Amino acid sequence: MALVAVKNLSFHYDDKPALKDVSFSLREGEFAVLTGPSGSGKSTLLRILKKEVAPKGRLAGEILIFNRPREELSPRLSAEIGYVMQKPENQIVTARVYHELAFGLENLGFPKEKIESRIGELASFFGIASWFRKDTAELSGGEKQMLALASVMAAGPRLLLLDEPTAELDPIASEQFVALLGRLNQELGITILLVEQRLDSVLKLADKLLVMAAGEIIVQGKPEEVLPRLENPERVALPSAAKIFLGLKGSGPSPLTVREGAEFLNKYSPGIGEFSEKIEFGQRVLKIRNLWFAYEKHSEVFRGADLDVHEGEILTLVGGNGSGKTTLLKLLAGFYPPLQGKIKVFGKSPKAHGNAYYKEIIAYLPQNPQDLFLEETVGKEVDGETLREFALEELAERHPYDLSGGEQQRLALAKVFGKKARLLLLDEPTKALDPQWKGKLLGILKARKAAGVTIVIATHDLDFAARVGDRSGLVFDGRIQSLAPPRAFFTENTFYTTAANRIARRLYPEALTEEEVIELAKKYGERDEEN
Repeated sequence: MALVAVKNLSFHYDDKPALKDVSFSLREGEFAVLTGPSGSGKSTLLRILKKEVAPKGRLAGEILIFNRPREELSPRLSAEIGYVMQKPENQIVTARVYHELAFGLENLGFPKEKIESRIGELASFFGIASWFRKDTAELSGGEKQMLALASVMAAGPRLLLLDEPTAELDPIASEQFVALLGRLNQELGITILLVEQRLDSVLKLADKLLVMAAGEIIVQGKPEEVLPRLENPERVALPSAAKIFLGLKGSGPSPLTVREGAEFLNKYSPGIGEFSEKIEFGQRVLKIRNLWFAYEKHSEVFRGADLDVHEGEILTLVGGNGSGKTTLLKLLAGFYPPLQGKIKVFGKSPKAHGNAYYKEIIAYLPQNPQDLFLEETVGKEVDGETLREFALEELAERHPYDLSGGEQQRLALAKVFGKKARLLLLDEPTKALDPQWKGKLLGILKARKAAGVTIVIATHDLDFAARVGDRSGLVFDGRIQSLAPPRAFFTENTFYTTAANRIARRLYPEALTEEEVIELAKKYGERDEEN
């Protein structure tokens, strides 16, 4: 019997349907991944499954959970449906870690002894013991997301719903979080439905993949069988192994992991890619020397950092959650003064530019796109030309907060690019964007670069960083380290590199993207299938 059964589900926010005739089921203990382009209805479908967070609108169809209609679930049964949001800040409600773990149990009326026992077990299982007494505001992004998950698990859910929980995590923290979901599924038998754009690390755990487009589930089944059946695979953030497999017209089930991708690629002859990375720098427009900064005493974020950025350069910065990438952008934006050292932008400190700094010099994209929204409709936020550039015309009358995550990100990007600034500071610009929009953003950034705009990007998206940057650097231990052109930077790394490079490293060590791997494999030919 299915734990979740959805039949002929439709949903309207207004006159336009958000979901159309959606049907699927989940067995007890199944791990399912839901993916698809931005605005396809993924988050709407997930929220509808838990009535306490369901959006308001017109609903038709049938939803059975635990063999009962969703609307008839008792508070006790509703508590057995856990929901983890994309932004942990929106879910954490208390000031201390141990209070957050206890909060849900207190609301459910658990006795004190039971609460203490449960949170002790949770803290040990989730690796929280070392920061159990910390303020929640002090936690890194990875720790906050781990706390959000642990707090949901405190109630002992049978069904766990997660909405892009790794979107704001660095690659290593993301892998750790996904691995923990695998343990919850395998060791505790918890049924999981995970909405996710980045599929490289999650499909190896999934029993079922559901792909949405325009409010419909267009295909579902075992991941390795679903991927070769996609009519428009470029619209889905496929794992690199699957992209290479499809690009080389592989037959049979698709590889999903780096290991499986490498095994598939091994039948091709090795060769050396002919790549060149010649960078001609313009004049220096950003200069950082001996930068020191701390939010609190004895907890420095930067300790003597140096950096030069040049006119028309795209610099990408990677690093772990809490390493200082966002802080660096805020310092460049003039939100904080350095404790020590100098920041010069076009020859002056941010403060010395006065009001012109924010009107003419810089434009800043924060991690939370909602921080930029000031108007009641999308059409009032940006001009018509920029609205068209970011394909937001049909959403012009919508409130910005009513958009999907990807649509909100596009609107925030539209506001930033609409300023015509000379220096763009972009914090996680690809967050929540589907593959098509990542490609369009890549083109927009290249066009701005060609016009002489300087761009500094903080990102966890290593594939995008490898494609867009003139140089890349690792923010670590209070400094910007290993600055180099992308090919030199990523091929020297083991963890901070692209999945395509990991797959092809033995055969084509300088290849960074799936397209490069496919091109080289075709060039050097296929060996005997036995090899």
